[in-house]
Amino acid sequence: MVTLKPMNQTQYQQFLDRAIIDFAKDKVDAGTWEEAQSLQKSQDSFKQLLPKGLDTDNEHLFVICAQDSMIGYTWLHLDHLGQKSAFIYDLLILEAFQGQGYGEKMMQALEYKAKEMGCVKLSLHVFAHNERAINLYKKRGFQFRVC
Repeated sequence: MVTLKPMNQTQYQQFLDRAIIDFAKDKVDAGTWEEAQSLQKSQDSFKQLLPKGLDTDNEHLFVICAQDSMIGYTWLHLDHLGQKSAFIYDLLILEAFQGQGYGEKMMQALEYKAKEMGCVKLSLHVFAHNERAINLYKKRGFQFRVC
């Protein structure tokens, strides 16, 4: 069973350290940013989106747990304009736990959490080079639009 637990401050700092680097790399790999400025741009993005860290309004950061172990993390943004919706800003299954079916279970837990929070829509962006994630989202029934 996979569960989502709110991040504590230590987990948040670990998430942030890794997420900033991962986002910068993804933007470079996608051809959006030059490598020389990517880390600073990524840091700036996170400062803008999470100005109060864990206390930022409408931002919900979770650790993903299975069998009492942290296996990853996810970040869910709630949008209260119109129909209440949720946007997945980030999610990661740690490498040691990949390929074991946790991605599917994590998405089920995330979909349930969004519904529990009153959301009627769940969406995300995925980099085109992330084929593993794209396959998971297709399997879960997400609709795609190429941009």
